[in-house]
Amino acid sequence: MKKLLLTILAILCIAPAFAGDSNAELEEYLPVARKLYDGKTIEALQMAEELSPRNHFASILLYLVYSRGYCGQKIDYTKTAKYFNRLFGGYNDSFPGKRFHDEEFRTVWRKILVPPVGNQRSITLKTWNHNGRVVNQKINLKGKQPLKNCYFEKTRIMGNIAGASIWAAMSRSNPDRSTSGEYLRKTAVKYGSIDALYGITFSNFTNYSTDPIGLGSNYNDIREAAEAGHIPAKIMMAAILITPKNKYNVYDPDKAYKMLKSSIKELEAYKKTPCKHYQQDLANARFLLSLLPDPNQSTAKLASMYNAGADQRTAAAYRKLLASRNDHPDAEIFKIFQLPLKDQENAFKQAAERGNPGIIGIMIRRSSNLPEHWKYLYLAGKYNIDAKYNPQKKQSFYAQSLIALNNQRTMMSEDNFRKALKLLGSVYPEAQKQYTRYFGSDADNSSERFRFEVSNSDAIKVTRENVPAGNFYLLEIQQDTQQNYVDIFIKPGRFMFSIRPHYANGKSFPMPNSSDIWTFIKYPDGNFSTHNGIGTTASGKCPSRIRINIEAGNKKSFLKITL
Repeated sequence: MKKLLLTILAILCIAPAFAGDSNAELEEYLPVARKLYDGKTIEALQMAEELSPRNHFASILLYLVYSRGYCGQKIDYTKTAKYFNRLFGGYNDSFPGKRFHDEEFRTVWRKILVPPVGNQRSITLKTWNHNGRVVNQKINLKGKQPLKNCYFEKTRIMGNIAGASIWAAMSRSNPDRSTSGEYLRKTAVKYGSIDALYGITFSNFTNYSTDPIGLGSNYNDIREAAEAGHIPAKIMMAAILITPKNKYNVYDPDKAYKMLKSSIKELEAYKKTPCKHYQQDLANARFLLSLLPDPNQSTAKLASMYNAGADQRTAAAYRKLLASRNDHPDAEIFKIFQLPLKDQENAFKQAAERGNPGIIGIMIRRSSNLPEHWKYLYLAGKYNIDAKYNPQKKQSFYAQSLIALNNQRTMMSEDNFRKALKLLGSVYPEAQKQYTRYFGSDADNSSERFRFEVSNSDAIKVTRENVPAGNFYLLEIQQDTQQNYVDIFIKPGRFMFSIRPHYANGKSFPMPNSSDIWTFIKYPDGNFSTHNGIGTTASGKCPSRIRINIEAGNKKSFLKITL
């Protein structure tokens, strides 16, 4: 009797030392955790038995061991009740172990998830009744599977029982976010708890937030937990990996897809069990997977499903997957999307020139009010792309190209317009007719039609400009002490003539005074005309000869002749 009184007195004296100080209890428990972590299970359980009357962590460990059958021990509901009831009220109601008791009673025992073992068909546990009084409640055991087979339990216990017994003290529904709570989490991690490494998260996966709400697990903790096979961590990791431009600067939807598929497969295995705790994680994993393209789909199918206005996670994942393909023209579009913004426009232009139909269609839409609109319509006709890209179904691409070219003529230089019309005319007869009407036929513009003679080759040099279309000649004049001339002999054909100052890169080169130049034009019928100064133009009836007279002088100049 005396020994019993001394034991009770010792407990009463020790207990207040831990009141309000869960860290002190944790420190006292750590030798048990170390032995468990080192595999010295029997010694650890013996130490926990001694500590249990005054230490919540020891009681939690023993409760878990005997209610689940951990550490090689058989399930024993008599011992389960003994250690569980020690967590009720007790030394300090604010201690996390108290919340563990409440949550465990509510989510496990009250829902009758626990199966009978041997002759044990019921268990009596302390709880509060509706009147706020402490009662002993008898619970009949009608469950169909051991607790350790429950999804929630497997997740919580993952790693090492040493860390899990510490982490179990942390309430999931009302986690302690204080410094003390974070210390508890880190200690649980140190002793092998994967669930503590992951931390407590309440994430809304339907939006773009991938920030854990709860204890302070960081990206590396989540990654390590996911790599260890922790399903909630794998789901969170996938949510991070499919979010473009996330704060962790990691983006890998392909990896996320595999992670979600494996998680769903594991979660769906619980359908065959009475456990329902997997359902929320399964719903989250399925939702995130629904945002991602199926890599087994054909490129054509994926391209048809792509929607730039979809959830940004979906749009980005489709773009990345399509950019990795090489078996469909549309894939090139998405490859270009992966380039820096400054390089995309030029890449689109080059791809259109190569005949990519989807990109030509894009450029047709983008350029509708720009001078190059005619070019993309021309390319659409040249490569005979699908009619679905045709903005005017009743008109051919070439017909629309000619209209666009004429509409934009005032925004183009005459030389560029002439080149464009010649290119379009090479494939579209109506454009060729217009080109001939404006600029003459190839025969009209042949250099063989025009023969130049100069009075003094030292004073006047004639150079034909190397341009794709038209007859442009540059006169380099070094005025002499005597008058000089340039004769142009012309074979019959279309005729247009002008003499102007020479411009290059927006600047004019030196030119003679207008009074120094006069032009004599002679026609086959003997008629002629004369013109004074620079800026002379003539068209229509074709002359047989044009003479450009250059008065004596000493000024070097440049003139441009158009024929």
